[in-house]
Amino acid sequence: MVQPWDLVAGPLVRRITSLLEVAPGQDVVSIGGGEGRFAVWLAGRHRLTVEVVDPDPAAVARGEQAAAEMPRLERPRFQVGHATDLPHESQVFDAAVLDLFTLGPVAADRAFAEAARVLRPFGRLVVLAPAWHTEPDPPLERRLEAAFGLRAMMPVEWKRLLRAAGFVEILAEDWSADPGELPSRWPVALRGWRVAGLAGLRAALSPAARDFLRELGSRRLALTLFHAVRWPGGGS
Repeated sequence: MVQPWDLVAGPLVRRITSLLEVAPGQDVVSIGGGEGRFAVWLAGRHRLTVEVVDPDPAAVARGEQAAAEMPRLERPRFQVGHATDLPHESQVFDAAVLDLFTLGPVAADRAFAEAARVLRPFGRLVVLAPAWHTEPDPPLERRLEAAFGLRAMMPVEWKRLLRAAGFVEILAEDWSADPGELPSRWPVALRGWRVAGLAGLRAALSPAARDFLRELGSRRLALTLFHAVRWPGGGS
């Protein structure tokens, strides 16, 4: 439901790829990318080894289906797993993408630490997260956190967590759309139905979803890309 809308999605994917600075033959992990759209695009276009980890078995199944027509050697590998306990050895990836919007309840500091653990020294991390531009109203903040399982923070707070996990050269980019470009509730509801059936529809039409879209439209809350480099010695 909270995935980027059409006018943002294409440029966002290209920007994430640029920030990863990927090259053919590298290893990339997509954390929270279970539906596979980004992984399939990345693996097919750049000839990379891409692994996808997502806590939702249904999302992983959709990702496997999306990749089924790809040549076997290019096909991303999908598995069920959690951002705070990745099923990988340490220092095995050149780059990582962490989509906090898709993971549900997750401790961001532990997810950042796990990303640092599985990245090689000087590996690149891109994080998609919600960030407040202004101090939020506490009751609203609590409602959104309860509904989505994710606490939006100020950019300086996100950067502090990344730094504590062993990342440097941390930068943030605002990917907010103009208010008129945001989807209305009904396209959001349709996506919720397609992804999760009745539960998704209820979530999309909930007061929390209305609050979320309103805050995005007001630009008090932003879809934000954080990119950083894993410093040698960090994340081990």
